[in-house]
Amino acid sequence: MRARACSRPIARPLGDRTRMGRLVELPPYRQSSSDRALFTAALRESAAIHVRRCRRFAGLWKAEGFEPADLRSWRDTARMPQIVVAAFKERDLVSATKKETVLEMTSSGTSGQRSRIVFDKRSLLRLQRQAWQVFNGMGLADGGTVTDYLCFTYDPAVAKNVGTAFSDESITGLTLRGEVFYALRWDAEKKDFYFDLEGSVAALERFEKSGRPARLVGFPAHAMAVCEEFSRRHGRAARLHPGSRVITGGGWKDKQDRAVDKGEMRGRL
Repeated sequence: MRARACSRPIARPLGDRTRMGRLVELPPYRQSSSDRALFTAALRESAAIHVRRCRRFAGLWKAEGFEPADLRSWRDTARMPQIVVAAFKERDLVSATKKETVLEMTSSGTSGQRSRIVFDKRSLLRLQRQAWQVFNGMGLADGGTVTDYLCFTYDPAVAKNVGTAFSDESITGLTLRGEVFYALRWDAEKKDFYFDLEGSVAALERFEKSGRPARLVGFPAHAMAVCEEFSRRHGRAARLHPGSRVITGGGWKDKQDRAVDKGEMRGRL
């Protein structure tokens, strides 16, 4: 399946000399005093834009008696007005105009409400570059290796602007793509997504035979379910290439009763 061009991480520096642009070029897991200073400056730069262009954001900061200029040091970040995730489900907190917007993403809406975020061209480029930087810092970016992907998320061909679909599709761009299978399929009759357990197990069986590295990406509950079903059918775990990886993200959704801590999940997978 061909991914949308805008979802692929960017491996080369952007040449963006703003503070925000310089921030995404830093090694992602380094924390020097100069890194913290640049982070604070980039946050101040970003906050000033939002205060200037988003009335509700500006109103919150004014009510809290805080201004972007108050972000003078790393310690000042703890005093910033906080915005909980629920606010993005209930309020339109947007700083880009419709004309400037090149991508809009929403949450999956499991709770019944969807949060929404929009990107202009420059912020989307930073997102793509940051994705490469973060995963490359973990040794997971390899543009020369063909890799198969079993993505436990919504098929992006249908769920075009759901954030988790975009994120997981983006992860498939960290390597050369082999087979890519999306486990949450669209049922045209019911007009809803369903978890394709049978198709996911079959994909895992194909990945065994391909001999290529494989990556299992997305919701942890679905990753657990597929691996357990594979073991039940075959009496063993899948025998994948040694370079294979599991990259989980997101919550347990409607499988919260089966949630386990990360240590146990690693052992079982």
